[in-house]
Amino acid sequence: MNITAEKKTLTEKEPSLAPKFQYSLFVKFFFALITLALIPTGLIILFTVATYQRLFANYIVEDEAIALFVQNGVLQAELIFIFITILSIFVAFILSRNITQSLRTLTKGVDQVAGGDLNVSFRVTRKDEIGALARFFNVMIGKFREVHERQETISRMKSEFVSTAAHQLRTPLSGMKWALHMTLAGDLGKISSETKDTLQKTYEANERMISLVNDLLNVARIEEGRFGYSFQEVEIAPFLRSLINDYSLSAKQKNIHMQLLLPKESYTAFLDPERLHLAISNIIANAIAYTPEGKNITVMLTKSDQNFLLLSIKDEGLGIARQDQDRIFSKFFRGENVVKRETEGSGLGLFITRNIIEQHGGNIWFESALGQSTEFFLTIPRHRNLVKVQEFAQRSTKGD
Repeated sequence: MNITAEKKTLTEKEPSLAPKFQYSLFVKFFFALITLALIPTGLIILFTVATYQRLFANYIVEDEAIALFVQNGVLQAELIFIFITILSIFVAFILSRNITQSLRTLTKGVDQVAGGDLNVSFRVTRKDEIGALARFFNVMIGKFREVHERQETISRMKSEFVSTAAHQLRTPLSGMKWALHMTLAGDLGKISSETKDTLQKTYEANERMISLVNDLLNVARIEEGRFGYSFQEVEIAPFLRSLINDYSLSAKQKNIHMQLLLPKESYTAFLDPERLHLAISNIIANAIAYTPEGKNITVMLTKSDQNFLLLSIKDEGLGIARQDQDRIFSKFFRGENVVKRETEGSGLGLFITRNIIEQHGGNIWFESALGQSTEFFLTIPRHRNLVKVQEFAQRSTKGD
């Protein structure tokens, strides 16, 4: 082969984009070359035998001699045709293979790049158009690698900056929190009701800032691969009851009825309680924030199959517009209808939630009707072997 790929393994990041060949280019070349070779040969042999038959018929009177001559001529023509056929097949195979094998190698390389694998290049010895295409591919993939490396550097610098800035902000915000808390509690002396109202609003704003800083830190840790997980066997029913209880007061303040539906059977799951608590909390907090007063939020746990539990969280809130649904798990994204109603929020919660669920080996998806309801579905693994073992081994040894 004149063009060889230096890396053969196809990536699994994206589905293969290589075409499924219904009619191979090799087969087309092969039969085209054979046809071009055999049709003229067959016609020449046919005309030659007919000409000789007609010519010798004028000089040979005996019918038996003419028949014998024709028989010998046909036999020789058949042998010649078979020989030319075999030669044509061999030549067609070599030429077709020479043309199409390099194209197939190029196709595999393009498929790898389409899947996100940029560590592929070709060693080129051809000096024709296919060789020029392979050389162009090498140049193109080199440019892609440069852009990818530059983007990774920028992304790493951005994550480091966000992490550093968030750490620097968290310390003074925490100090402000406790100072405001002590002041509101009267530990620093009595304050007027007007001052207390102002300080309460400041305290709430400070809490939102702390929540945003924590989200930024979590995103930075996720992108840097050091979010940290600690998996264990957990009774899922008490875990969910405790989680729902944390939000019962917020729901009551908005006159929202929140109910938890659990199966009769007792189930355990293999999970990180702190991380999964954060993931589910993000969804419930959104449900409470975007559900009108007097409506319902239902959290229901069922057994999906032998390997997973299925948790659904359904609200009767704003819903998600169809044009926003593809971006709902993106960083910093908030739907237009949500922004108009609620100015608070970082747009990071669902990004963090999806990462946590996927690291647990589960899936997350949703169904939504604009202006009516949204229902999120989470699958939670029941057994240790369902968790991403490599990720668990790496992250469980790292601190948060």
